Amino acid sequence: YISESLGHTDLKTTENYLASFEKEERIKNAAFLTNFGD
Repeated sequence: YISESLGHTDLKTTENYLASFEKEERIKNAAFLTNFGD
């Protein structure tokens, strides 16, 4: 889903992109992306 949303055709591109963020920022983004109104 993330790869598609970012327009990446290669999963490795998305993995590299996400790895470039600091851990705290990745956690915050993951929480945002998985919050479905719970």
